[in-house]
Amino acid sequence: MQVKKINRIGIAVKDLDKAVDFLVNVLGAKRGVIYRRDESENYQLLQDEIPSEGLRSYYLTLGSLQIELMSPTSEEGNIGRFIQKRGEGLMTLSFQVEDLEVAVNELEGKGVRVVGKMLDHHTQIGNEMVHTPYCFIHPKDFFGLMVELAIR
Repeated sequence: MQVKKINRIGIAVKDLDKAVDFLVNVLGAKRGVIYRRDESENYQLLQDEIPSEGLRSYYLTLGSLQIELMSPTSEEGNIGRFIQKRGEGLMTLSFQVEDLEVAVNELEGKGVRVVGKMLDHHTQIGNEMVHTPYCFIHPKDFFGLMVELAIR
């Protein structure tokens, strides 16, 4: 599996507005991220919501690091359950890979549990729906951290 870069980190927070305010006004983060697979794509992404996951996200850039602040919209969703169990904090590390299907096959061949294989979310960016396939490495196989693999 070839990892191109660390795509972003995901931080679970109870109060999205408070977290955004802190990162912007205290640490100097910039609102939004540049969302692309390669140099031919260039989307500005600020917010996203996945109702089926009980998730609302806000994206920031701090230096060269992209941060996704994730807040629960439902106590039963993944973010709500994570915060109930572990509290706020680092939840995901996202790696950008060249080919998601190859990465999944290689990891499984090495005995790594891949969950949510080839999940397919479409992110609304401006007037365009951007296709965003991804999957996760089970936290028990990565030292308690949920690792996302994505092509973006």
